[in-house]
Amino acid sequence: MNSKSIKWLLTVGVIAIIILQVGCKGKQDVENSTDPLFGEYISAYTSGMISAHSAITIKLTKPSSKFTFNGDEVHEGYFSFSPSVKGKAYWVDDQTLEYRPTEVMRSGKVYSSSLALSKLFKGVEPKLKTFRFSFRVIPQSVSIELNGLIVRDAENPNSYELDGTVQTADVAESEKLNECIKASVNGMSIATKLDSTEVVNTYHLRLEGIERTVKKGEVRISWNTSAIGGNSKGYEILEVPPLGSFKVISAKAIQTPEQSVTIIFSDLLDRNQNFEGLVELEGISGLRYEVDRNMLRVYPPETIEGEKNLNISAGVLNAIGKRLNAEFSQNLLFEDVNPALRTVGHGAILPTTQGLIFSFEAVNLKAVSVQIVKIYESNVPYYLQVNTMGGTNELRRVGYPVLNKVIGLNQFGPIVPNKWTRYTLDLAQLFKADRGAIYQISITFNKKQLLSSCGDDSDQTTPTSPFSPGDEEVARGYDGPGYYDDYYYYYDDDYNWRERDNPCNSAYYSESRMINQIIISSDIGIIAKLGNDGGMLVAVTDLPSAKPLSNANVRISDYQNQTIADGNTNNDGFFEFKTTRRPFLVTASDGKQKGYLRVDNGTSNPLSNFDVSGNEVQHGLKGMIYGERGVWRPGDTLHLCFILEDKGKTLPPNHPVVLELHDPKGLLVKRAVQPNNDAGIFYFPTVTDPQAPTGPWSATVRVGGAIFQKTLKVESIKPNRLKINLELQGNNIPPSGMVNATLNAKWLHGAAAANLKAKYELTVSKANASFPEFSSYSFDDPGIDFPTQTQTLWDGQLDDNGTARVYGSLNIPDSRPAAINVLFKGRVFEPGGDFSIDLFSKTFYPFSELVGVKPPQPKMGTSWLETDTDQQFSVVTINNDGKPISCPNLELELYKLTWRWWWEQPETGEAGYVNRNYDYLISSHKFGTVNGKATVKLRVDYPEWGRYYVKVTNKTTGNSCGTIVYFDWPYSSGKSQANRPGGASILAISVDKPDCKVKESFKLTIPGAENSRALVSIENGYKVVKAFWVDASSQANVVDIQTTPEMTPNVFVHVTLIQPHTNKTNDLPIRLYGITRINVSDPETTLQPVITMPDELKSDKPVEILIREKSGKKMNFTLAMVDEGLLDINRFKTPDPHSVFYAREAIGVKTWDLFDEVIGAYGSTMERLISVGGDEELNPTQGEKIQRFKPVVRFFGPFVLEKGKTEKISFNMGNYFGSVRIMVVAANDGAYGFAEKSCPVKNDLMVMATLPRVLGHQETVTMPISIFTTSPAIKQVKIRVKTSSNLKVLNGNEQNLEFTKPGDLLAFFTLQVSEGTGPARVEVLAEGNGVKSTQVVDIEVRNPISIQVVSIDTLLPPNGKKSLQLSTFGIKGTNEAYLEASVTPPLNLNKRLDYLIQYPHGCVEQTTSAVFPQLYLSQLVDLTADQQKKTSRFVSEAIKKLAGFQNSDGSFRYWPSYVYGDDWSTSYVGHFLLEARSKGYDVPEGMLSRWTSYQGKSARNYIPRPTNPFNSDLVQAYRLYTLALAAKPEVGAMNKLKEQELGLIAKMRLAGAYALIGQKDVALAIVGSVPIKFSPYRELSYTYGSDIRDRGIVLETLILLGLDSKAYPIALEISKALSQNDWMSTQETAVALLALSRLSIDKEKGGELNLSYTLAKNSRVISSRKPVAREQLEIRDGSNTLEIQNMTKNNVYASVVLKGVPAPGNETSYSSNLNIMARYRSASGDELNPYNLKKGMDFTCEVTVSNPGIRGELKELALTQIFPAGWEIQNTRFEGTENVSGSTFDYQDIRDDRVITYFSLKPNERRSFTIRLTATYSGRYYMPGPHCEAMYDNAISAGEKGGWVTVE
Repeated sequence: MNSKSIKWLLTVGVIAIIILQVGCKGKQDVENSTDPLFGEYISAYTSGMISAHSAITIKLTKPSSKFTFNGDEVHEGYFSFSPSVKGKAYWVDDQTLEYRPTEVMRSGKVYSSSLALSKLFKGVEPKLKTFRFSFRVIPQSVSIELNGLIVRDAENPNSYELDGTVQTADVAESEKLNECIKASVNGMSIATKLDSTEVVNTYHLRLEGIERTVKKGEVRISWNTSAIGGNSKGYEILEVPPLGSFKVISAKAIQTPEQSVTIIFSDLLDRNQNFEGLVELEGISGLRYEVDRNMLRVYPPETIEGEKNLNISAGVLNAIGKRLNAEFSQNLLFEDVNPALRTVGHGAILPTTQGLIFSFEAVNLKAVSVQIVKIYESNVPYYLQVNTMGGTNELRRVGYPVLNKVIGLNQFGPIVPNKWTRYTLDLAQLFKADRGAIYQISITFNKKQLLSSCGDDSDQTTPTSPFSPGDEEVARGYDGPGYYDDYYYYYDDDYNWRERDNPCNSAYYSESRMINQIIISSDIGIIAKLGNDGGMLVAVTDLPSAKPLSNANVRISDYQNQTIADGNTNNDGFFEFKTTRRPFLVTASDGKQKGYLRVDNGTSNPLSNFDVSGNEVQHGLKGMIYGERGVWRPGDTLHLCFILEDKGKTLPPNHPVVLELHDPKGLLVKRAVQPNNDAGIFYFPTVTDPQAPTGPWSATVRVGGAIFQKTLKVESIKPNRLKINLELQGNNIPPSGMVNATLNAKWLHGAAAANLKAKYELTVSKANASFPEFSSYSFDDPGIDFPTQTQTLWDGQLDDNGTARVYGSLNIPDSRPAAINVLFKGRVFEPGGDFSIDLFSKTFYPFSELVGVKPPQPKMGTSWLETDTDQQFSVVTINNDGKPISCPNLELELYKLTWRWWWEQPETGEAGYVNRNYDYLISSHKFGTVNGKATVKLRVDYPEWGRYYVKVTNKTTGNSCGTIVYFDWPYSSGKSQANRPGGASILAISVDKPDCKVKESFKLTIPGAENSRALVSIENGYKVVKAFWVDASSQANVVDIQTTPEMTPNVFVHVTLIQPHTNKTNDLPIRLYGITRINVSDPETTLQPVITMPDELKSDKPVEILIREKSGKKMNFTLAMVDEGLLDINRFKTPDPHSVFYAREAIGVKTWDLFDEVIGAYGSTMERLISVGGDEELNPTQGEKIQRFKPVVRFFGPFVLEKGKTEKISFNMGNYFGSVRIMVVAANDGAYGFAEKSCPVKNDLMVMATLPRVLGHQETVTMPISIFTTSPAIKQVKIRVKTSSNLKVLNGNEQNLEFTKPGDLLAFFTLQVSEGTGPARVEVLAEGNGVKSTQVVDIEVRNPISIQVVSIDTLLPPNGKKSLQLSTFGIKGTNEAYLEASVTPPLNLNKRLDYLIQYPHGCVEQTTSAVFPQLYLSQLVDLTADQQKKTSRFVSEAIKKLAGFQNSDGSFRYWPSYVYGDDWSTSYVGHFLLEARSKGYDVPEGMLSRWTSYQGKSARNYIPRPTNPFNSDLVQAYRLYTLALAAKPEVGAMNKLKEQELGLIAKMRLAGAYALIGQKDVALAIVGSVPIKFSPYRELSYTYGSDIRDRGIVLETLILLGLDSKAYPIALEISKALSQNDWMSTQETAVALLALSRLSIDKEKGGELNLSYTLAKNSRVISSRKPVAREQLEIRDGSNTLEIQNMTKNNVYASVVLKGVPAPGNETSYSSNLNIMARYRSASGDELNPYNLKKGMDFTCEVTVSNPGIRGELKELALTQIFPAGWEIQNTRFEGTENVSGSTFDYQDIRDDRVITYFSLKPNERRSFTIRLTATYSGRYYMPGPHCEAMYDNAISAGEKGGWVTVE
C-alpha cells in the first residue's frame, strides 16, 4: 500500500493528531484525534482519501496471538464501520489485518471506523480497547475534454468525428461509465464509443457519423454520474457548421510537448497553399505550419509567453479552392510550462572510470528531493525475477532506503523560468556504493520546491540537511509487506482530481512525473550465449579496457536462484557448460567488482536487422515426418515415418519418440511410442476409420523436448487413371501474364489419351512476395485488396497423341499485388465422363521491379515505435530474381489509420480496412535507391499516437509495398536517437565468399576502432561451434576461418565489437555487433540409393526389387510402391531428406550482454535505434461400409543396409494396371538421399470400368467400359458383366468388340439398382485370343433418405391379449421390427439408443451421451453375450475418443478443434468417466487427475454471475456434484453455493453432492421444501438443457436421497416421454435413460415380465425379471399380424418399433424457426434447372440458411447436403481454392457424396454456402433436398424436397 494512504503512530514522546479536512461543495469536516498511547499497538492505518474499491489496513506493532496463517479469513468481529461496509477481514501477516469490502463504498462518504484491540491483545487498558479512525472515499466525478470536430475520411468530407478524453476521479466500470454519457446530433441520439487507455481512470471517447446538413446543427454531450456512484452532471454543446460554410471552428494554444496553436476549420484544407501571412501570431515571425485534414498546427520558432492575438485571413483556402467565409481573430494565452523532471541518457551500469555521476533535467523547480534505496546483493536475484536491469517493481521486497536529501538547484547557478536545465549529481558524495549492490535513485519534487510559489508557502525555505539511514519516517514503509502493482491508488486528504494539472494541488504530484532510476557501480562486462542444445558460453570482460577477464568467478542460476553451474573463466575470459535446466541469471565477480546479466526469453539481443532465418534446430535435434503420398482417403492406412538427427548424441538409448495424430476437429486419433534406435528411422502405420472426418490432419512427433509437425490431407479423393503433364514455357509465368504451355495426357499404363476433352482453370489470389536475402523486408502492400478469382484458362480437346497447346492470359486488375499465387487446376475427361485432375501452383510476379520496406525495431521492452523521434525505414528495390537494382522514382507516404482498428479487426480483412481508412496523409517523401538500397526518416510527434500505414510506390511501374506500424508515446522523455544507417549498434562485417566446401577457408573483415576487441562466434542451428577473440584496433581487421563438417549446412558468423569505456575516441557505442551467414556443403552427407527392377510390370505377377547404395555406404531406408494415380492428384514429390536436413538453418544461439545498460555506452547522448517487427519466430515450416477405391500401395521397412550389401524386396503386384512409382528414402548418421522409379503396369488385355462413387435405390447408371489391347494378336474381345443381386444389367450383359490394331475401344452397359441398400458388386470380364482380364468394382448402394422409426404402443391387462397389424414401409432390405415390454410406460429403448449411437455429429456432449446410458443398460434389460460385448466395446472406444477432447488443464472442449474448455461438458464427461471407472472400465488415471484438478480449481474460483449462462449456479452445482462423486469434495465451495438463491436443478445437483459425502441431512434440507415443477423449455447451448433433461436430474437426485415416493411419479413422466415418437436431444435422451436405469422398481409396483407372441405362425415366450424386455422380430416386407399375450397378473406395456428407409420422392419442404433455400448456377453465374444436365457440365449449388430471429441466436446448426450419385463434388479445400461463398463456418466435412457444414446464426442473420459440382456420370439419380437442423432442438429445422435428376 502506498505510504500516502497510511497514518503512522510514533510511540516515543510524540503526539500525533490527525485532522482530516475535505473541502468541496457541501463539504464534510471530520476531526479525529488519536491518543498517542495507541502507538503501543498500532503502527499504521488507512486514512485520508481512498478509492471506493480499496481495502482498509491496520498495521500492528507486534504479532497478535490471534494470528493463524497468512491469507486466513478472520471470523471475529474486529472491525466496525459507520456507515456499515459489507466485507471480510483477513490476516495479511501476523502484524497486518486487512478488511476487504465486498461492496463498493459510497462516493465521497466519510467512514468512521473502529478496531477492537481488546480482541487482539490481552491486558489492553480500557481506554485503548477500541481504536477509532476515519477515512473518506474519493468523490466520484467525470471530466470530459473534447478535441473538436475532425474530418476522418477525405472521400466523405461532410462527415465529422468527435473524439475526446473522459477522466473519472475514481475507478469506474467502463460499461457503467458508458451509461453515464449520452450524445445527440440535432436532437437524435447517437452511440458513444468508450475505450480504456493505459492511463488509469482515463478513457477515449469517440462519436462517429456527425453529418453536416444545409442548416446549422449541434452536437450535445451530457453526463450524469449516478450510475457510477457520483452526483455530478452536466452537458456541452458544439456547433456543427452547415454545408457550404467554410469557417474556423476553434483555436487553442498547446504548451506540451511542443508549443503550438491548433486551429480546426469546418472543411478540409488545401495542403499545398502557403499559410505565411494568412495565419499570424501577433509579433511572431518564422512560424512553421502543418496541415492535418481540417486542422492546422502553427509552431512558433521559440517559446513564447503571455497573451498573443491569432489572426486568420479570409484568403485561407479549403481543399476545393474556396476562401474562408470571414477573417478570424482570437486572443490566446501562452502560460508557463508546468514544473517537471526528466532523465538524460540511458542505462543502469556506472563503470568506476566514470564515477558515480547521474544527470537529469528540470524545469521551473528550485529544489528536488533525492532518495536512495539499496537493493542488497543477496536480494539481486529476486529483484531481477520481476525486473530487467533498470526496473523499479516491488523494491520493498528486496531493498531498504539509505539516504534522503533535499537539494537546492539554485546553488548550481541561476534558474531560467520555462527552460529545461541539466544537472549532474555526484552520487559518491551522497553515499558509498557496496560491492554487488544495486541502488534506486528517486528524484521527486513537491509544492514547496516549485520555482513559482503557490501563495501559501512563499516564505518557506528549502532545507538541505542530510537524512539519517535509520530515520523512521522513510524506512517504516519498507518494514513489512506491501501491495505491488495494485489497481487502486491512495491519495492525501486534500486530493482533488480536477486539479491534477495544477502544480498547486497535491493531485499534480503523481509518480509518473518523478524520476526513478536504477544504478549499479561495476567494471564487469558480460556476454552470454545459449544454444538450442543447452550449451552456454559466458565471456567476461573489463569495461574500462575491453579486455577479457581471466579467473573471474561465474555463477549460473535458475529463476528460483538455484545454482546450475559455477566456475572460473579461462585465459580468454570464457566459461562454458551444458545444462538441461533453463538459465535465468549470470553473475560474474572479480575481486570487489560484480556484474549481473538476466538471460531469459525476450531479453536477448535483437536480430531483426540481420538475415538469420531458416529452419529451427530444436534442442540440438532435427527431424522429418514423411508419408508415402500427399493425400489419403478415410479408411486408408497412413504409412508415416519419422527421421531423427541427433548429431550431438544428446538423447540416451531407448529415449521415447512419440507420434500423435489429430484429425481436423483436433481429436487425438492415435498416440504411438517407439524407443530411440541407431537407424534413426521410425515407422508409424496408422489405419484410419472409413468415417474419419475429412480435411487437414496433423501429425506431431515429440522427442527430447523438440516438436516436429506435418499437415496431412485426408479427403474423399479417387485415384487418377490418366497421367497429366502441363509444362509452362520457361517454367514460369512472365510479367505480361501470358501463359504458354504444352499439355500431354496418357493413360497410366502408357497408352495415349487420344482426343479426350481437357480443361484448365486458374485461381489467382494474393501471395506473399518473399526473397531469402531480404526476408526482413515487406514486399507486399496491405492496402491492395485482391480478392480470389477463378477463370477458365483453356477448354479444348487433345489430339491423337494426347497433346495440346494451352495458351491464355491472366485476368489481373490494374491494382495488383507484388506477388500472385496462381493455382492451376486441370481436368482431362474420360469418354465415360469421369476425369483425372492435375493440381499445382506457381508464384507470379506481375512487375519486373519490386520494392520492399523494413520498419525500425521497437525499443527493447516495448512493442511500438516511439513518438518525438526520427524513425528510420529501410527500402530496397530488386528484380524478379531478387537481385538489387537502382530505382530513381520512388515515393514513401505515411498515413494515419483509424485508431479503433487496433481493437477491432474487421471481418473483411486487412486490405479492406486500409482501403477505407488510409486517406489521412501525414507526409510524403520522394527518393530513389542506389544499388537497390535507401533509407527514409519518418517522425510522429506527441500527442499523436496509433497505427500508421507506410506505403512505398515505384511511380514508374506502379508497384507498391507497405507495412502497418504502431506509434505510441515513450515511457520517458529521453528522446535522442542514433543517426546512423542500420541502427546505432550494427557492425558492418563482411566475408569474401558466401559459399564454402568443408575444409575450405574464408576471410572475415571486421571494422574496428582504437583499442577495441572483437568476439568472433561461429554459430550453427543449435550451438556455438567456435569462439575466439580478435584484436580489432585497425580500421579493417581480416581473419581467416577454416570450415569444418559441423558447420554444414550453414553457420552464422556473429561478431561483437567491444570498445574500452575509458578514453573512447569516437561517438560509437561501446558495443556493436554484426552477423553474416556462410553456406557450407559436404559431399559426404549424400546417399545415392540405386533401384534395380524391371522397367515394366505385369498385373498379378511377382515383383522383385534390389536396393543398394551406389558407393557401398551403409544406409537405412524405407521403400514404398504407390499408384501414380494417387501421387499425381497433387503432384506428390518423393521425399528428399537431404533437402530437409541440409536446408538453411536458422541461428540457434541466443546472445545477451549488458553493454546497453552501461551509462555512457553511446557517444554523446546517442540512444539505441531499433526496428519494428522484432525477431522472427524460428519455427519449422509448421462413412462407407466398403472400400470403394482400394489404394495400390505397398510399404516396406525400415531396413538397415550394411556397407556393400544389397537388399531384396519381393511381393505380388495384384490385379492392377496403370503406373506405379517406387520410392526409396535413405538416412544414416547425418547422410541422406532418395531414389525413385516409375514403372507402367500393363497386360496384353486390360479392362477399365467407370462407375460413380455410390449408387442409390432405383437409380439407373450408364457404365462405360474401356478395353485396352497392346498385342496385335487380339482382334476380338468379349465383355461380360456380372452383378450382385441388388443390381441388374439392362439390355443384356454381354458385348463384343472388334480391334483392327492395338489401342482402346469403349463399350456401354446400363445398370439399375433393383432393391435394398448396402454393398453391391460389379465384375467385368474381358477375354480375347485366350487372354483374360477382370475388374471388380465394389460400390455402396446408399440410403440417401433418413431411416424412419414408428412405434405402436399398447397396454396389455393381466392375462390379456392383443392383435396388432404391422405394415412395413421401407424399401427391401431396410425393414426391422422390435418388441419391447415393460411394467412402466415403454421406454422405446431400441429407438432411443439407436438414435444416440447413430447420431452423425460427434461433439463432446454427443459422444458422451451416446454411451453414458449403456453403462447401466443391463439394469434395464437382459443383454445377450454379444450385446454385452458390443456395449463394452462402445464404452471403451468412447473413453479413448474423449481423451482427444481434453485440454492440458484438464477441461474438455465442445469440439476438439476449439481452444477453450466448456465447463458444462467438462462436468458431464467427468461424470461419465467416474461412472465408467466404477463399472470396471479402464479410465486413464492421468485423464481423471487432470480433470479433478481443473474441477477443484474452478469450484474454488467460482464467482456468481447470474447474467453469464456459462457460469451459472447450475454449472457450479454440477461441478461440485462430480467432485463429490470423485471423492474430492470442495466443501467450502458447496457451503458457499448453498447460501445463494438457487434454481431447482442447481439445488438438486448440490443436494446430490452433500448426499455423496454423507451429509444427507443437509441434502434433505436443501430440497425438502422445494416445489418440484417443470416448465417446457429447450436450451441450444451452454448446458443443453430441457424440461425432460431436468426431470432426469431430479429423478437421479431423489433416488440418491431415498425419496422413492417422490421419484416414482417423475419416473413415469420420463417413461411416458420416452415412449412417444417425439424427438429428443442427445443429452435429454441420455440423462432420462440414465436416471431410469438407477431406479429400482418395487416388485409390488412392477413384477415379473412374462408374455408370449406369435408372428407368421412362429410363437415365442419372453420373460425377464428386469424392468424392460425386448426382442427383435422376424418381420417380412409388407403386412404382418402380431399376436401378443400377457401371462402375468400385472399390467404390461408393449411397444412395437418399426424401422425402415422409405422410397425416395415422398419428402416435402418444411421450415420451423429456420429458412433454407437452394439455388443452382452455371459456371457463368446464370441460374439453371439441376434436374436435367449435360455430362461434363460445371455448376454450383448455393444454399442460404437464414434465422428469422424468433428463437434468438441459433447455435450448433448442422447443414447436410447429399448430392446425386452422378454428380462429382469439386473439393475446393483440397484443391487450394477458397469456397466461392466466402462464408465462415466452424467445420465442414466433405465426403464422397455429401457435405456437412457446422455453424451458428445470430438473429436475422443469413449465411450462404456454395459447393462446386460437375455432372459426371450418365444416368438417372435421386437428389435429396438439403436440410439444416439445430442439434439440440428439432423445432429448429428446415429442408427442401428432393427429386430425380438426369445426366445425359
